[in-house]
Amino acid sequence: MLMASSVRLFESTSNWLCTQGSGKIVASGISLGGWITNLHSSIYASMDEYRPIFAGAALDHLFTDTIYRNMTSVEARENANVLKDVLNFEPAFETGNPSTVFPLLARYDQYIHYGRQKGIYHENQVSTLDKGHITGTMDMRALRKHLINGLGIGDG
Repeated sequence: MLMASSVRLFESTSNWLCTQGSGKIVASGISLGGWITNLHSSIYASMDEYRPIFAGAALDHLFTDTIYRNMTSVEARENANVLKDVLNFEPAFETGNPSTVFPLLARYDQYIHYGRQKGIYHENQVSTLDKGHITGTMDMRALRKHLINGLGIGDG
């Protein structure tokens, strides 16, 4: 419900910005916000650009193959195919407009596994930090550069 309502809020905000004569509209978010950014791209693809940070489209992987697995019930882990059916939106992402998505991934992220999530994106559009999830989140200079590059203002 949180992701669905957040995606809808992204769309409503984008529509309102368009009616106000806004210039380029870029969606971004870190971690859960990055998943929401990618899901919006998958469903609506209505923004000019997407800049997800530390996220992908295989959300099921987070709950089956990372440390978050410990928070998943035994029943859910034993039925990983159900988690995939409900949480994995890679096919929808691919049919959206992935050419407008410019992710920032952390090579040593213990939650959002770099190798697993990177494959959904166009390789030449992926930016990579040689950090983990938390240390990457703390790298304000890299995050600022990633967002400024998306907005096309300043030198990042």
